[in-house]
Amino acid sequence: MKQLFPLLAIALLPGLLQAQSPDDKVRSTGFPVFPKIINTVIPGAPLLDQPVLITGTQQEIRTEKHGLAYPAFFDWNKDGKMDLLLGEFETGQTGSDIKVFLNEGTNKAPRYSGNYFYARDARGDTMTSYQWCCIGTHPRFADLDNDGYLDMLSGQYNPGLINWWRGGKDGFASRQFVDQEGLVNNGKGNLGSGTSELDPKDNRYWNYTSAGFADFNGDGLTDLFVGGFGELKVALNTGTREQPKFGLRQYLLGLDGLPLSVVGKPTAEEVKKAGEERRSVSFSGVIKSFVTPVDWDNDGVLDLLVTHLYGDKKTKDPVVFFRGVKTTLGLRFEAAKPLFTVPDVYKTFPGCQPNITVVDYNNDGVKDLVIGLSLPTVNGYAIDSIASWGYLKDFGLQAPGKDPGRMTEWEGGLEKVMKKIADKPEYKGYFLGKFTDYKYLTLRHRGYVYVMLGKKNPQKAVPVKDAVAEAVRID
Repeated sequence: MKQLFPLLAIALLPGLLQAQSPDDKVRSTGFPVFPKIINTVIPGAPLLDQPVLITGTQQEIRTEKHGLAYPAFFDWNKDGKMDLLLGEFETGQTGSDIKVFLNEGTNKAPRYSGNYFYARDARGDTMTSYQWCCIGTHPRFADLDNDGYLDMLSGQYNPGLINWWRGGKDGFASRQFVDQEGLVNNGKGNLGSGTSELDPKDNRYWNYTSAGFADFNGDGLTDLFVGGFGELKVALNTGTREQPKFGLRQYLLGLDGLPLSVVGKPTAEEVKKAGEERRSVSFSGVIKSFVTPVDWDNDGVLDLLVTHLYGDKKTKDPVVFFRGVKTTLGLRFEAAKPLFTVPDVYKTFPGCQPNITVVDYNNDGVKDLVIGLSLPTVNGYAIDSIASWGYLKDFGLQAPGKDPGRMTEWEGGLEKVMKKIADKPEYKGYFLGKFTDYKYLTLRHRGYVYVMLGKKNPQKAVPVKDAVAEAVRID
């Protein structure tokens, strides 16, 4: 069995070659230059260096399709070196696949050729998940069934299933789905109207189930952390060590007993008025969010890193930190802090929808941050500076998944779209947003990967014990 994975890698070589596209050899131009970041003072947390592009020696490392990139690391071919995985986003039952880039260097100095193949399970089937809007396959690794093998998991848009590929000595088993309380998996999704986004009969409960995994309550079971279009939530694992089941989702709470706010926390008056008008109010303040649970400040208590669409100047911090605090009412979180900032600059990062993973990228014992960024390109692979350094909302553009370049393809090509706009000028805004230059009809987001190496923080964090927290203040 020790020879299985090397043999499997050889067997997959034809598939690797088939995965390549002629466009993979085309190099992107106009890569953005990042402004100098300043780490927020977080005792015990890694001090992050500037973002550095991860690329290949033979060709670029990037994602195509709808242009989102979800990085992860796993020793795919069992050679002792961590390989780079990139989840993709495509509309449909298939297509949201996972690119595997084998590490041809070392764990201290990873190196990739840029050649890739698509992840397959032990049966040889492509590992993919059904995404019909807005989110791609985002590989996460956890030993969910406690059998000693890491499993691969991903959430999905709707009906909010948790895709589960169980790890084993022969690779990953065929996909199954983790049992969830309140789930109606009848092929039609959970599209009903309930009382709130905590009601599993409500579409808001399941919609855009982005998934993260960690032990929230210290019982030794892996729990589910969910972002999405609404509030940040956790679902406790109510199953057993061998048979996981996620219970009902509940809000992740601050010390004040209210759902966590990434930005723009509503006032008590706004909450009261919304209740009187029987409408919801957003506490998170962001959409398309992802929760990465990790002890970022090394104090022995779970923290949260949160990312989001990053498409509006009101949500100017691409990565936000919530420090975990043990209280008399369980794990709560302090108010949000940006992980880093750039003073006097309109935008911290270029592009949109940063997707992160925390990993020791260079094997020095300090956590690093690897980021998948969606950058706008025009006329092929020219990264556009104007679109990169403004927010989607500034230009009236849709998020990745509805790019002008992709819509132009669906409409039958550039000439047909230009004629359509000439015949009906009202379509111009639909395709171009606020842009007037027709080159933006070719705009396509593409996913690129950056690493921010961490350095050891000389200042240690002191864990807070038995802090006083308020009872839950919202249903």
